[in-house]
Amino acid sequence: MRTKRFFALALLFLMLFTLFSGCAQAKEEQLEPPEWMKEHFKQNNKNEPYARGVPLDEMDFSEYWKYFKEIGDDLMIHNEPETVVLPCDVEYYRRKGDKKPALVIPMGTEVYIRKNNLPQEQQNRFFMSGYGVETWPDYEADWRYGIPFLTKIYSVYEMEFQERYYVKTQPLFEVADAYIALLDEQNPFDEGRYEDDPEMLEYEKALRERRPAEFVLSIDGFLAINGAFLSPDYMKYYKPYPKKPGQE
Repeated sequence: MRTKRFFALALLFLMLFTLFSGCAQAKEEQLEPPEWMKEHFKQNNKNEPYARGVPLDEMDFSEYWKYFKEIGDDLMIHNEPETVVLPCDVEYYRRKGDKKPALVIPMGTEVYIRKNNLPQEQQNRFFMSGYGVETWPDYEADWRYGIPFLTKIYSVYEMEFQERYYVKTQPLFEVADAYIALLDEQNPFDEGRYEDDPEMLEYEKALRERRPAEFVLSIDGFLAINGAFLSPDYMKYYKPYPKKPGQE
């Protein structure tokens, strides 16, 4: 009996050791950017809020407006779905250490995800507000900070008065997937176009697979491009563009 108990305890210890060692290793890997990302990210050394380690609930995000105000027509939204039905509960926390969320928006709620046909400056301000899916990155992987989904949006300027919360990254990916499914219903992907070009078909599929990360991590991308912050979520989830067939 003692021998069996000893082996049972030894097995349990081994399982726990493996589990926690794996978690520690995963966390360490998150904080180390891949080589391709190191080559493209250049710290701007401007002593901005992320560089100073300012807590997100104390941060003045307007300091980053200089990077967002010059965004061009590529972000303009025309005739795309403005709302989506949440595929999961989305929980918001005042602090990451809280056991209970301060706000829960339940699965099945129809929420705004973006606004169509806004003037350029308003579109850029809406994007920068950190609303819904497109939130601000935290210093820790798998956490974001932003404005909860709303069931009504009257104007972009009201976003400035909305309270921000911490939210986990994974539910936002689920919402992004649901919204992209709506876009695909509106504009189905025609694989038949590439019937005679299987390499281009795989390339197009790879581009489409990137869409959830590009959506959720859109603010992270602008911060990285401008040398302001290389977020743990960006390091963890963002992948390099696939190589286009025929491209050197």
